[in-house]
Amino acid sequence: MKQVNKSILSGIIIISASFFVAITVQAQQTSSLPGGSFDAASSWLDESIPTATDQLLTISTGSEITKEGKLSWGGKVLVNGVLNVNGDFTVGNGGAEILGELNITSLKDGSGSASIVIKDGATVTAQTVDANISIQVETGGKFIVNGDYTNNLSLEIAAGGNLNISGNYNAPDNNAVLKNYGNALIKGHYYNLSGEGLSVLGQGVLEIEGNLVAKQLISVASDAVLIVQGSVSYQDDLQAGMNISGIMIVAQNFGVKNGNIAASGKIVVGGTFTYFAGGNFLITDQQESGEANLYVLDGTADHYFHSYDSGANQIDKKSGGFNDFVANEQDGELWDLALSVFPDEFKSITTSFNSPKSNKEEASAIRIIAVGSKVMVSTSPDAAQKDVGRIEVYTIEGRKLSEVPAHSSRTLVILPNEKGIYIIRASFGKLFKSERVLISGELF
Repeated sequence: MKQVNKSILSGIIIISASFFVAITVQAQQTSSLPGGSFDAASSWLDESIPTATDQLLTISTGSEITKEGKLSWGGKVLVNGVLNVNGDFTVGNGGAEILGELNITSLKDGSGSASIVIKDGATVTAQTVDANISIQVETGGKFIVNGDYTNNLSLEIAAGGNLNISGNYNAPDNNAVLKNYGNALIKGHYYNLSGEGLSVLGQGVLEIEGNLVAKQLISVASDAVLIVQGSVSYQDDLQAGMNISGIMIVAQNFGVKNGNIAASGKIVVGGTFTYFAGGNFLITDQQESGEANLYVLDGTADHYFHSYDSGANQIDKKSGGFNDFVANEQDGELWDLALSVFPDEFKSITTSFNSPKSNKEEASAIRIIAVGSKVMVSTSPDAAQKDVGRIEVYTIEGRKLSEVPAHSSRTLVILPNEKGIYIIRASFGKLFKSERVLISGELF
């Protein structure tokens, strides 16, 4: 019996020692308050610099940790406070979950199975991204890239999530897909030459200030919006093509070679439209009423499609012109969006927006235009560059519903689904404007 008791006692001692070691390891991986340098022992709970890179690393709420140089971590990284990495940041199979703030010079590499999840209220800011990491931006999360973005894996923005890329977006791998249900802005060019393509889903809005160059599927859902301020150049040997059920606006030229194009929604083109068929051009001929699924606003620009069957350029019966657009699309969501993209083209058009109140509004520094269940807030490029704007949505009783950052001169904000009156407040530095809107799209 005594021998048994000794064995039991020895086991308890061993287990207790192991438990103590585990607690010690976990403790040294958790930052203290208020934080400090990553490489300072005083920045961690047990005053020991983290070295177990295959285990959990936790940045505590209220703690700010700064790492000078590269940080590569195989275990999970949990950021409840603030983590600054003045160098490359690489995550392994454990991935990273951001509930606070992550600021890094460059997001690099990754294991291929690594992922970063940006939670509600969290912000991740990177100067550049050149990675092999799956990234999810959840509702209320923000992902900001101040330079170019290149990633071999997927990027998904949930409804209510925000993406802002100041440089070019590159999707070089077969698994590189962008799915946007939220608000996304790419200030450079979008390149998608392989992979599963680009999808704007739900009530998502994606604006590309540069060109869209792609070979893979482009899909815009029925309530979604894709705006390209530059030109579209699309060539697809696999004929995946485009499926536009919502709204797609191209400010400059639209060129397609091969690939299927299906537009049950609306496509508006400001420059030339050329289609060299190697697939199907599934857009109905323009109706006698003038209403069309494809509008080419510049009547002097080339617009034709090349018949795959006859091998010749065909008379364009599939697109409406500027006058058709004015006659058939006024007062709708498409009209309001086109007004924001082509303000000069619509100066002479008399609409419900050209009331004395709207003239005064257009002369002001900030414009707020209701777009169905959304609101377009615009200002001058100079004002947008000087200060990151802020757009707030309130109920008529004054209860704040949401807040969206405005990183460019145009921002589309999704309103709640419930019918009613909402107050939109927009500010860019010292500039401020407030408007009341109906969910139906009317301004007060």
